[in-house]
Amino acid sequence: MAAEKSTTAMMTSAFTLLHDKNMLAPASASSWCPTMDLLALATTDGQLSLARLDWNKQGGERENKLWTTNPDSAVTALGWRPDGRVLVSGHADGSIQLYHVEDGEILHHSRPHAAAVTSLHWQDAPASDATRSSAAYQSVVSRFALPTTTTKSGGAGRGGGLAGAK
Repeated sequence: MAAEKSTTAMMTSAFTLLHDKNMLAPASASSWCPTMDLLALATTDGQLSLARLDWNKQGGERENKLWTTNPDSAVTALGWRPDGRVLVSGHADGSIQLYHVEDGEILHHSRPHAAAVTSLHWQDAPASDATRSSAAYQSVVSRFALPTTTTKSGGAGRGGGLAGAK
């Protein structure tokens, strides 16, 4: 018990709250850019925002919102291209959108499957595959989608294995 209390005391003293931000709606997804001080934030009211956080030495932060958009479907997952120049969002309707970080322009939109996107990870293709077709891209994306099955009660459920490529 004493060791547990001292560990808790060390953990709470290791971090200090620098700034508290009130939001109009709760966050549904968030992701830090791997190369810059950018935070992508999706909220339950349907907004997707990109903000630059300016950390100053006075113990606070200043938010500089770069852009905000309202996608057609709720954002369920966020990810980044490794160089931090493209943000990818996954949606409840199974769609995926790629955004240019500077201005929020949609670079690509696809709907490779009907199930909600729950996780995203960027994987660069080898140089020889740089011109892959949209069909090949969709095949790679759907390879990792869990198949929808019918439950004993007749409703739709989630399968237990990985689906094969199309």
